[in-house]
Amino acid sequence: PGGGHDHPDRLALTLQDGTRRLLEDPGTGSYVERTLHWYRSTLAHNAPLIDGASQQRVPTVVRTFESLPVGGIVQADAHEVAPGVAIRRTVVL
Repeated sequence: PGGGHDHPDRLALTLQDGTRRLLEDPGTGSYVERTLHWYRSTLAHNAPLIDGASQQRVPTVVRTFESLPVGGIVQADAHEVAPGVAIRRTVVL
């Protein structure tokens, strides 16, 4: 998980249509501002928020991925994002 650039954003979702971005990660505004902690939170990403708290940093497993000319599907799981909590995100286009 993370590879040195780790955020608690398991199963975050970004969407774009060609060059038009519809839903994306906001990135980091500044690495020296006090708000840096917000950019590194689950809430700052399009990811499942558990009981109002950021997720634990855990591995994510892709279960299904298929890209077709007219759509596709992706499904991934993350376990223990909070004590005793597993999450799954499925996106079908």
